[in-house]
Amino acid sequence: MAISTSLDLIILPRVTAMSLSALLGRMVSLAAEEKLPAALKPRVAKLEAVQAELTITLASRPGKVPVDEVKSTEADAIEDKAVKALIGFLTSTAALPTKAGDQAAIILGDVFADDLSWLNGKFDEEWGEVETRLAKIDSTHAKSIASLGGTAFLDNLRAAHKVYGEVLGITVARPEKAAAPDVRRVASSALDQLRRYVAVVIGMAANADADPELGVLAARLLAPLDEVRAKAAARNRGKAGDGEVIEPEPTPPMPKPT
Repeated sequence: MAISTSLDLIILPRVTAMSLSALLGRMVSLAAEEKLPAALKPRVAKLEAVQAELTITLASRPGKVPVDEVKSTEADAIEDKAVKALIGFLTSTAALPTKAGDQAAIILGDVFADDLSWLNGKFDEEWGEVETRLAKIDSTHAKSIASLGGTAFLDNLRAAHKVYGEVLGITVARPEKAAAPDVRRVASSALDQLRRYVAVVIGMAANADADPELGVLAARLLAPLDEVRAKAAARNRGKAGDGEVIEPEPTPPMPKPT
């Protein structure tokens, strides 16, 4: 098979552009935590660049249906409280001179190491921040939070985040929305870069017979993609994906009032 068509062997799940942005964010975040082979670093940089472009494009889309500012403000306040409640639980637990305290401190440092100024940003930016942090928790810390007794706090944040995304029009389809060809173009470019990244990671894993750690590293780097593929398969039995971005795209949220 010619090199120009070999990427067709990399079959990606069908996702929305917003889900693709979140997936790319998780993969870039995981890669940043690893000591990567030199050949993989440029691909991570390209993946990060297209993820940023896709996120910006999604946030700047025009739409026919305005977001309800009152409901958005209310949903924003509820999500703020849910974030602070989870952080408060982890902070209190981290104060304990026990293994549980050490575990909570690790989660805080990994997920909420920065200040909370982003809670005062625009609606869509805050939603994106929480989405990224929940993805981080799902991939690394969910079981630990449960073992610490924080399931109720995490479930509360998930519920608030779900409502917030629906109110902003990020996670629900709006039939009145105008077409957004730029989103599809940027998403297509992002999918191409994702395929190339996956191809390089798989190629790296092919050397696992000589260096077993390469196979372990590849599995960690591709874990978010495997999770998305598994969830998609569970929802759509018998529907094969091919890296397609599903329409319709959501309407962008209004800026958060200052």
